[in-house]
Amino acid sequence: MIALPNLTHGRRSGVFVRGDPGVGMLRSGGPGNRRFLLALLAPVLSYAVQLPVRSYTTADGLPRNVVNRIIRDARGLMWFATDEGLARFDGYNFTAYSIDQGLPSYLVNDILETSTGTFWVAMNRGLCRFNPSAAGPRFTIYHPGESQTSQMVTKLYEDRAHRLWVGTRAGLYWMEETANRGASFHFVDLKSPNKYANDRAIYAILQDRRNTLWVAVSNGLYHLTADGRTELYETRHGLPFNLITQILEDRRAFVGQHAGRSLPARRSAGPKPLDRCTAVLDQRWTSG
Repeated sequence: MIALPNLTHGRRSGVFVRGDPGVGMLRSGGPGNRRFLLALLAPVLSYAVQLPVRSYTTADGLPRNVVNRIIRDARGLMWFATDEGLARFDGYNFTAYSIDQGLPSYLVNDILETSTGTFWVAMNRGLCRFNPSAAGPRFTIYHPGESQTSQMVTKLYEDRAHRLWVGTRAGLYWMEETANRGASFHFVDLKSPNKYANDRAIYAILQDRRNTLWVAVSNGLYHLTADGRTELYETRHGLPFNLITQILEDRRAFVGQHAGRSLPARRSAGPKPLDRCTAVLDQRWTSG
């Protein structure tokens, strides 16, 4: 038996990186020439090993130990959205960006590198475009709407048509760039029931293989269909809770996550996108 390394940390927060000796592929010589993927957790499997774990905190240059989002850009650099600003890590050092560098506030909710290499930063006081050049301001700030909640940007997503979707506390927008690095924002009416008029925070956005859009809002899961309809799924449709914070599409299921729970949602070939929702707590879920 291989003992997996214990990655549980104590009260001290931060970023943890685990060393990984590698991945191997084994090809069998039997019928069908099946392949099996092997994770090589150790060079020698006969005894347990403790893989190296490195913790990065504010002592190493991270703006704050609370990290809201991590991405790896096209050059292999790591970016961290924290409660005290944005940080870029080159494998050796952190470069921090905060109010002093032009951000409108400290709290960074999300960061996205688009297919054209543009970096967008979601803040509680607007949407920021990062300027990597040393000349001029580091950040250009945009406001999707005039209200305070519309300026609180929570989630960013680029679809296959390279359209930038912007989730805010006031709902969903899509953005088109205009001349001279300008931007125009278009509000997307999700047709929320009146009881949710003041509860429209966007937490996750996903375009599925059918090119339809799924949006996780604080009051449920919305599906924007190809023919222009909007479908809302709530606890009365089988969701164990309305607040969904993550969406993932695999070969069979959509997965939402809230407070440590996993939500498998099985897709059907019929008109209803969801035909089963099951809440699973503290155990691995399966979707048949």
